[in-house]
Amino acid sequence: MLDGLKRRFRPKAVEKIDNLVGPLYVREDHLRAVVDELTRLLADRFDAEAEENAIFGARITALADAVASLQEEVRQLRADLDVAAQQRRSSAAS
Repeated sequence: MLDGLKRRFRPKAVEKIDNLVGPLYVREDHLRAVVDELTRLLADRFDAEAEENAIFGARITALADAVASLQEEVRQLRADLDVAAQQRRSSAAS
């Protein structure tokens, strides 16, 4: 008699459990898909930012080199002007 009750109620109990738990599995799968997509998007963004940083770094290095070159040219021009000024002073004094 107990076996008969088990067989009669078991399908209904399984159905109720499936109805209660089933949406959770769907939500978990959906959540995993969302997390995977967010992970992919973040990885892409970090990769893009790393590439941008590398490009900016190269440009900043090029600018720093150009500034250093200009500074050296200005130093050389000052030295040339100092020499020219001394030569004029020497010529004027003679």
